[in-house]
Amino acid sequence: MEPPILNPEEPPAPPPAAGLPAIYPVADVESPPPRRRRLRLFAGLFILLILVGANLAIALGKVEIDRVVSESMEPTLQIGDVILSDANAVPARYAIIVLNQPDAPQEKLVKRILGMPGDRLVIRDGILYVNGREEYSRQVADNVLQVPDLKVDVPENEYFVLGDNRNNSYDSINFSTVPLENIRGVVKCILWPWSRRGGFAPFQE
Repeated sequence: MEPPILNPEEPPAPPPAAGLPAIYPVADVESPPPRRRRLRLFAGLFILLILVGANLAIALGKVEIDRVVSESMEPTLQIGDVILSDANAVPARYAIIVLNQPDAPQEKLVKRILGMPGDRLVIRDGILYVNGREEYSRQVADNVLQVPDLKVDVPENEYFVLGDNRNNSYDSINFSTVPLENIRGVVKCILWPWSRRGGFAPFQE
């Protein structure tokens, strides 16, 4: 007696040729649910818009990305940190800025604004006073400056800047105040390394 035909409309598959593995049908892989696909699409578009916007802003000179190459802003900024600065931001007291070095304009520095136009700064016995008030912060490496006594009246449209690593910094103590046109931008955040990304803690206690 012949064995029954399971599917009379389709003949049984021939046995595999010698030396070749048998091929079996594979179930269709289930595609992601429509909602998940939409979320992936929106996330991809969002990232793309951010990248396009960042590149456009850089091309237009609105923002600048720099790498820190000295220890003058430690502990706030470390060597190797990648920072983003905004060229349209208005410089303010305690802001961290990127500037062209006044006595070498081809060089860039990263410093913090301590003196605004019209301020009087006095360093006496290593202590910094701005308009008669002592400046103190846990954000700096040392609040006592190892420099001779100094008095500076900040001219209009100029700024007095220091590094947070005050005893290991090339700043206004060396080259005096900084004209506004030398300021390239206000640093907004650390972009890299990932573990240090983000903005900055308030400068004063």
